[in-house]
Amino acid sequence: MHKYCARSVWILLAMFFLSAAGADQSPRITVTDDLNRAVSLPAPARRIISLSPHITENLFAAGAGARVVGAMNHSDYPPAAAAIKVVASHARVNLEAVIALAPDLVVAWPTAGLRPALDKIEQFGYPVYYSAPREFTDIIDNIEEFALLAGTRPQVSTETLRAELAAVRAEFSHKSLLKVFYQIWNAPLITLNRDHIISRAFELCGARNVFGSTKIIAPRISVESVLRANPDIIIGGRGASG
Repeated sequence: MHKYCARSVWILLAMFFLSAAGADQSPRITVTDDLNRAVSLPAPARRIISLSPHITENLFAAGAGARVVGAMNHSDYPPAAAAIKVVASHARVNLEAVIALAPDLVVAWPTAGLRPALDKIEQFGYPVYYSAPREFTDIIDNIEEFALLAGTRPQVSTETLRAELAAVRAEFSHKSLLKVFYQIWNAPLITLNRDHIISRAFELCGARNVFGSTKIIAPRISVESVLRANPDIIIGGRGASG
């Protein structure tokens, strides 16, 4: 090979390897989820699976609704979410369906019953972001991080949400607290403690959860204990009437 030709070949090869190295070092998208775990993607997520109804709603709020390819049942808001393929319930994740959808991001609520399946999903190499907001500001933070992971951040503004939250707090901050009992199931009788975000909603609107101090997030209680608590308001969730 002519020496000038050989020199040109080596220059081209060097340029190729340098460009490949530069591609490998391209900035990754990295956020910290609600379990304080780093979640890192090489590029914006295009195929997302949502494993909780609240996550599906927040993904749409983050401008990523069109990228959600699989969801948990009862993901029915906004209306467009009803068309998403169901791959899980609160009791079970269909691992075969998840793998078939080839997601580049799975967003999940860290419930104990689903954790073994979620661990397997991570073992298969799919990144998992755990969403477990306990404050209203956490919800807004989730929306912002979903937008970062999906590459839709320029389309999303959360300043209005933060302003509305501040306005509601200011409106009810000086009013006397009402005692509230929130029933999520009737047989057995189940409520929620203060660690659940529903209790934050009560506090935001000037009410106090009478079972907020219980240690279990969703404790079973008795009718007698409700009577002793003497709530001003009783609210029933979806399963309260059986």
